[in-house]
Amino acid sequence: MTQDLPLPGEMLNMEEAGKILGISGRTVLRMAQSGKLKAVCYGPRMWRISRGALAAYMADQTVDEEKAVKIAEAREKAKGQTKAGPEVEGKAAEDRPLMSVSEAARQIGISPRGITQAIRRGSLIAEKDGKTWKLKPADVEAYKARRLAAESLRPAKTDTETGD
Repeated sequence: MTQDLPLPGEMLNMEEAGKILGISGRTVLRMAQSGKLKAVCYGPRMWRISRGALAAYMADQTVDEEKAVKIAEAREKAKGQTKAGPEVEGKAAEDRPLMSVSEAARQIGISPRGITQAIRRGSLIAEKDGKTWKLKPADVEAYKARRLAAESLRPAKTDTETGD
């Protein structure tokens, strides 16, 4: 892959960088404009990227892929641990009917919008039933447990941070 890269001092246009990365030049330009990719703007239509910046970006991407794999493994592990789920009202979590977004929000203690954002982020598993989301009680309980665990890891705010 490094053999496709230009020489150290060589600057590439967005199309050339895109070919090396396997994406379009337009996407490379958007990444450069957003700051995700180091590039130099010489004029309104003259963006260039160096070999070093391209190599650094590709190295960061492999680290991100490794993190994504670890996160996916942790999610699978958490999902496997909550399959049995605690008994609530005499029924196992899997035996209870699917929940609506508002029911899940009440159970977790957040807004329905927070639930839909978690679904879109992939933090909370749900099924689409027509125009509405339906959630398994076991998934809601697992999400609630992960939220509580994450909150317990956050440092407490001091008086200066809260504005009191």
